Amino acid sequence: MLGLNRLRFYVVYFEINFLLSCSLMKSLLKVLIFFQLLITGPALLAGISSDSLGWALKPGYDSLKFSRLLTWGYEILPNQPDSALFFGRKVLTALKQYPGWRLKAEALGLIGSGHNGKANFDSSIFYFEACRKIFEENNYLRGVANMWNSLGNAYMGLGKNQKALEAYRASNHLALSHAEASSLLGIS
Repeated sequence: MLGLNRLRFYVVYFEINFLLSCSLMKSLLKVLIFFQLLITGPALLAGISSDSLGWALKPGYDSLKFSRLLTWGYEILPNQPDSALFFGRKVLTALKQYPGWRLKAEALGLIGSGHNGKANFDSSIFYFEACRKIFEENNYLRGVANMWNSLGNAYMGLGKNQKALEAYRASNHLALSHAEASSLLGIS
């Protein structure tokens, strides 16, 4: 099995090398391909599947694919919240069997934003809180500040102005006290 994977590795490299011999940018592309193969090569040689970011992971997991689905969800959110909810749920369901917190939290945030866009404010608060907790557990302050801001928006939608004000203040406090979070809100 190891010999077959090694053969695939070299065949892919030489096929790409041949195709690039006709290109004007072949030097740069060869260097990029070399580094990509350097990153994914050990996984290929060991018979381990790797995702599109070069991480050796279980088959079926592709972080770039999930990240792209979340990006599409946020892009269509203002006009099609139902489709954004679909993408968020799809990613969250697919990620249940994998470790890692970032994409799961982003999927929860997208689902919360979809519910917020449909005026389901109670549901959006549930998902925003779940997302905020994951970000806090992993000390990702930019995400925490973003979720406090999103919670403020949801509380405003419910007419709970005092809770909204508290959430906005928490977001603002994080942004003013931490450089990572302040880049989110454009505060320097």
